[in-house]
Amino acid sequence: MIELSHLSKIINHKLKLPASKSISNRLLLIHYLMDASFSIENLSNCNDTQDLVKALEQLKESRYNLTESNTIIDVGEAGTSYRFLTALLATLPGNYELHGSEKLMKRPITALVESLNRVGATIAFKNNDGNGPLMIKGKTIVGGNMSIDASVSSQFITALMLVAPYFKEGLNIQLKGKVVSVSYINMTMNLMKIFGAEVNFNDHYIQIKPKPYQYHVGSYRVESDWTAASYWYAFAVLSESCKITLQGLFEKSLQGDRIVADLFTIY
Repeated sequence: MIELSHLSKIINHKLKLPASKSISNRLLLIHYLMDASFSIENLSNCNDTQDLVKALEQLKESRYNLTESNTIIDVGEAGTSYRFLTALLATLPGNYELHGSEKLMKRPITALVESLNRVGATIAFKNNDGNGPLMIKGKTIVGGNMSIDASVSSQFITALMLVAPYFKEGLNIQLKGKVVSVSYINMTMNLMKIFGAEVNFNDHYIQIKPKPYQYHVGSYRVESDWTAASYWYAFAVLSESCKITLQGLFEKSLQGDRIVADLFTIY
């Protein structure tokens, strides 16, 4: 057991919170699909996001490498990147192998692969065992109607949503079962709308029109992480005297954890 204490129970602190990883990773995919038509400020510096940055840079460099039959993209340990890039690569002309750490290659991906293949993608497991690496033949995807088990991972749904504006017929997703992490699906939808996508999420149904992203402002700033902020709210409740300034948070936030500001007002 570890016991923590503070002699005075008085806190006076000002700090800059880390940027939201969830927004950063979604934004990076939109940024790539728009061919870097805007700059990103305050991008998260967590390993997951930095691994995605490296993978996308590797992907950009491969455009000019015409001698390789398969472009090998390595996402390291980044689970979010693995899922997001599976969907992205399926829409980009070329042949790809999506790799990662041994542990990551055993994480669930089948539901996403099968969903993409049902709407026109060509993705296969390199070792035919249901685990990565993945062999992806990128091309224009038709899209249309599909269903997916919404109780497995909201990251699968987000991956599909982020690339769906570039499907020939857009995408209609029927969510089966209990929808987990609704706030993250809402985050994806609202961020997509900022960049001009036509997307609606209502109960167990998501509709995305075939309309590419558009953005006419030079930069987009990633807000700070409300989950990180929640710990400081807890410190404030437990202190006798407190003044904590948290920088970089948006009151009108894309993040579901923004609710902590309301929950702690009862104290």
